[in-house]
Order: sequence, then C-alpha cells, then structure tokens
Amino acid sequence: MAKEIRFKIEGLVPSKKNKVRHRFGGGGFYDPETRREIDWLVMQLRSKAPKETFKCEMEVHTEIHTNRRQDGDNAHTTILDCLQSAGIIKNDKDIIRGSWERKTVKTIEECKVWITICLL
Repeated sequence: MAKEIRFKIEGLVPSKKNKVRHRFGGGGFYDPETRREIDWLVMQLRSKAPKETFKCEMEVHTEIHTNRRQDGDNAHTTILDCLQSAGIIKNDKDIIRGSWERKTVKTIEECKVWITICLL
C-alpha cells in the first residue's frame, strides 16, 4: 500500500532556472532575492519534515497558487530541489512520476504550494 504525505508551504516559488546569474569564467549564482525565497521554502519544509529521509521510488505532485504568470514546470523543479535540500527526499532521481498544476490567486498573501508525495 502506498503512503501519502502532504505539505503546505507559504510564499512565492522562484523559477531557479531563469534566475541564475552567470559568472565570468564559468559557474553561476542566484541574486539575493531569489536566494532568500529558496531559503524560506527550504526552512518551511525542514520544519515539517518527517524524521526519516525518503529513499524509495515516489510520485510528487505540486499545486502552485501564485499571483504572477509563471512557468509551472520550472517552479515544480525548484520545489523538488527544495525537498532534497530540506532532507525530505534523498535524491530527486527517485521520483518516477511527477506533475504540477498552477492556480492563479489575486494577492501575495494567498500564494502557497501544496506538495503531495506518494511513496511507492
């Protein structure tokens, strides 16, 4: 029987892929605002993290409530990276199926993300 876990986090999800600033000579970094947004998401996830890190095949679905027009696929990828940084999942390569859906809200206070992980 599959086990399902749900998380709710508050705030905007940056699209990391579009926010990388490239350095002369190679490499890259995120601007301070993007770094703060990512750190805020990871901190929320760490506070809700179960005791064990999931190291099995899983499905991950994200429902992104945002007040801006955004690439949902890039936001979903950011969430997966945050789950890994928070220690909830061992490696995002264990995700065998993933999906996302974006819902438009009117105010920044309504911005949130619902994450559902189904362990297989």
